[in-house]
Order: sequence, then structure tokens, then C-alpha cells
Amino acid sequence: MSLRVLLADDQGLVRLGVRAVFQSLDDVTVCGEATNGIDAIRKAHELNPDMIVADPWLPGANGVTLTKRVLKRHPRQKVLMFADLAPDAMVYQLVSAGVKGLVLKTDPTAELIDATQAFQQDRLYFSRSVAAAIIGRHLCSDVPPVGYEPRKHRLTLREQEVAQLLAEGKVSKE
Repeated sequence: MSLRVLLADDQGLVRLGVRAVFQSLDDVTVCGEATNGIDAIRKAHELNPDMIVADPWLPGANGVTLTKRVLKRHPRQKVLMFADLAPDAMVYQLVSAGVKGLVLKTDPTAELIDATQAFQQDRLYFSRSVAAAIIGRHLCSDVPPVGYEPRKHRLTLREQEVAQLLAEGKVSKE
């Protein structure tokens, strides 16, 4: 069964490039495009895609607003943010809203393909560069990031080791 994707980016060349990547995959179909957040929300409701690939800085409704509004009505849809940059506070807000992954526009094309495959297997996906930057900053700092709300439970020693390995670019198989 083909994964149906809605693309939402205000830059036409970006949409064209992402569409070309998805067209090269046998099991992915682009079912629609949007140039702003409001249009993306409307099309997500109309087209009911399996996955939305969106720029978090869309005009009209940003990634947090888009994600919350779409998932409120269609909780099974998966949202992947495709961003120029990923400041910590934004990542925390996006994840809290329900985003299931984030890939940078500067990442290799394989990261977008890997994210798509992860979503098809109902897994989260954060590109290596995003994971390494965020985890690396947090392992090396005693100061909590902006937007961070502490949880009651801390990471176990093993979870900390796994986080460090991910930050170093290792994959789960290693």
C-alpha cells in the first residue's frame, strides 16, 4: 500500500525537490501540496494523507499550530518537519505538539527517505544531524534548554549511553 504524502512549504523549488525524491520511491505518492500553514491544514483535512512533510516556519500557521490542528481531527496522521534549522525550543514545542520526526533541508536526501521508511513502520525519526546537535548540547550542559520542562523521571545509565552513541552518529543496529 502506498504512503500518501502532503507537502507543505512556501518555497516552490523545495516542494519540487521533495516531490522528485518521493516520485523515485515505489511506495510513496504525493497527494497534494500547500504553500502556507492554513492551506496545509485544510488540505490535510480534505485529502487525509498518511504523512505531512512541512516547513515549521510556514506563513499563516507555523508547524506547532499546523500539527495540533491536524492531529486533533486526524490523530493517525504523521507529521515530519523539514526545516532550515532546528533550535532546541522549537524542537521541544514541535514534539510536544505531536510531530513524529524532523529532517533538515541541508541533510542528505537519504535522511528524508529514511524518515519516510520509519514512518511507514510507525517509528519516530530525527535525522542524525538533529539528534546529534540536540543530544550533544544537552549532554554537555547543566543548563536546561529554553522551552524544556523537566520530567519526573531521569534517564537511566543505559539510556544515557544509548543517547551518547546516537549523538556520535551510531545507528541502532550498532
